[in-house]
Amino acid sequence: MKPIEDRVEISIDFPDKFYRGAFEGESRYDAQAEGDGLVMHFERGGDEKRSVSVHLHHNVLAGLLTAWAESLKDADPVDRRNAADLRSALHAVEKALG
Repeated sequence: MKPIEDRVEISIDFPDKFYRGAFEGESRYDAQAEGDGLVMHFERGGDEKRSVSVHLHHNVLAGLLTAWAESLKDADPVDRRNAADLRSALHAVEKALG
């Protein structure tokens, strides 16, 4: 697992419960291809240990990326460092897909 250098925020809203948490500091993440999609894991260490796993099927992941791309048109520009990191990651995905 890799350290989270920034912050991940998670919220889950059930009819009778609401959960909100952040992963930063001592937190770590991992992402792996699994069967028909992507599995992301987030773990927080320290006094308030917690973990979250999310599995996205390929078609859902593609839809999310497309929706995000559309929303970037109307959003504030992504700073240069993050934009370069995102381009590099997307290039790696494109290369891995063949």
